[in-house]
Amino acid sequence: AGGGTDLPPFVCDGGEPAGRVLSAAIDLEARVELELTGDDVVELVVTRDGPAPASSTPRRAAHEPASREPAFRLIEAALAREGVRGGAWVRVTSPVATGSGLGASASVAVALLAALRAALGATLQVSPHELATAALSLEREGLGLACG
Repeated sequence: AGGGTDLPPFVCDGGEPAGRVLSAAIDLEARVELELTGDDVVELVVTRDGPAPASSTPRRAAHEPASREPAFRLIEAALAREGVRGGAWVRVTSPVATGSGLGASASVAVALLAALRAALGATLQVSPHELATAALSLEREGLGLACG
């Protein structure tokens, strides 16, 4: 049970799901702190709270290629999607790592897009449905993930 095991590419040849999904609500809160800077430095900080706290921080010049490290791909994709070309400082804090199958990446994607749009001065209020749809698109189309 879990994740997207009821979605392609996990569906068996006979059309039956390879797994089953048990839906449940958990208290999962992703926090995003963001500053668009006037310099040419992109600094990303990913912090995981909880029983095994962890933190990592890559820095790069804004004109250099985006980080391909798994922990930073979602942040880099969100920056690109929203058109951030200059410097930025982004800190993402979540109790679980993205890719764990617990909805962490969905939570982080929504928080990132909301923070980026606010920082970029978005004047139109985006509905929760529109924000969730954009976050899903970011994961599926931007990162090529088979998530649901």
